[in-house]
Amino acid sequence: MLPSHIHRYTIATFLKSFITLLVMLFALIVMFDSIELLRRAAKVDGLPFSQIIQLALFKLPDAGQEVFPFVILFSSILTYWTLNKRSELVIYRGAGLSAWQFTLPVAFTAFCIGVIFLFILNPLSTLMLGRYEVLESKHLGSPQNIVTLSKNGLWLKQDKPYTNIILHAGGFDINSWTLSDVTLLYLNKNDSFQKRVDAPTALLNDKEWLLHNAVINGASMQSMENKKNYAIETDLSRQDIIDSFADPKLVSFWSLPAYIDLMDESGISTRSTRMHYLNLLTQPFFFTFIALLAASFCLKPARLQNVSTLLGLTLLSAFGLFFLSNFLQALGASEQLPVFLSAWAPSFITLLLAVNIIMVNEDG
Repeated sequence: MLPSHIHRYTIATFLKSFITLLVMLFALIVMFDSIELLRRAAKVDGLPFSQIIQLALFKLPDAGQEVFPFVILFSSILTYWTLNKRSELVIYRGAGLSAWQFTLPVAFTAFCIGVIFLFILNPLSTLMLGRYEVLESKHLGSPQNIVTLSKNGLWLKQDKPYTNIILHAGGFDINSWTLSDVTLLYLNKNDSFQKRVDAPTALLNDKEWLLHNAVINGASMQSMENKKNYAIETDLSRQDIIDSFADPKLVSFWSLPAYIDLMDESGISTRSTRMHYLNLLTQPFFFTFIALLAASFCLKPARLQNVSTLLGLTLLSAFGLFFLSNFLQALGASEQLPVFLSAWAPSFITLLLAVNIIMVNEDG
């Protein structure tokens, strides 16, 4: 076979393994999420099973992102183990291909999967996760406190037992926890307008927003009331709001740079958000190096390979990569390591390990 035919065959074998494992894992994720949602729905009357499945599917892309590196690892090992068992790697070498030449097609395919993950799956995940949280709040009664920062200012939505409150502030000073140009809209559970409150400033105290010189308009917008101080109870603390800003899961990859700039302008720490952004950027390279590492485990002739040893290496690698990534992210988030180093170190370590094993097996 010509090298190009060999490459296409290897890529096809890998994609078959990848899609099979991905579908199996996604099915397991949906099943376990559905079981958990059914348990929660038992406390709610009249929620159909179709709605449970819909909720599980909306949550799937977010949970699915976590398993992609493991799917790449296991499908790569399964590909090369299958080729080795059939003695096809011997044929590859007989056609004059080195280990580098028949490992790079799978590595390149893993890189392409990483690009699709970054540019398509991640934005889709943010949209579907946002929809999931809305439906979860609506059908399962989960309290939904949403804090959003945009070019138009700060938006905050807080669900109360009988009222939904939407707060908008044109300006936000995190040092004094003061909002400016504040507008509050009160809606009932049917989203019907109840009243509106406007104030030039508001201050977040312990479990309450304190509005100064507030103007209150009723549902008819014809009755007006002025109050020097107007307090609103909230279950949001200052730390809750900081954590809401710091959680970037509801912001797509495309919007993260602008979101980070907005956080900087507001004086909010962007460390964890920048960490998340850099981690997303590394994914195509991380997937590539994982595929190389998987290939390095399968270069020995089939007669010298032990299935249990290979399985042990695979599980050890999966656990090691998971632990290493999370450990370095924790160091980066706690400012013990630079963000760039924390994000890229797992990829570089995986690459060095893979190259070392391949060189030892290939060149002795």
